[in-house]
Amino acid sequence: MPGLRRYTIGKVVGSPDGGPPAWCWVNELWFDSLESAPAALNSSVGVAASDGLTPRGRDFTVVFVIDQDVRLALRRLYDYR
Repeated sequence: MPGLRRYTIGKVVGSPDGGPPAWCWVNELWFDSLESAPAALNSSVGVAASDGLTPRGRDFTVVFVIDQDVRLALRRLYDYR
């Protein structure tokens, strides 16, 4: 898929209330920018990939998340000297 930088798949094993999870799998597709995601998903490869999901995954949610690298200054809580 053009512009795809990383693809991960994770199995959902539970839910916060202990009941069955709402989803079985979580897929993450990483792109360089929010603008490049629709171009990749609407490409011939992206359309073919999503068409392959339709028979198995009727109910799924698409969520766009912007990841930012945030560096926090940590203060020293304990002196172990």
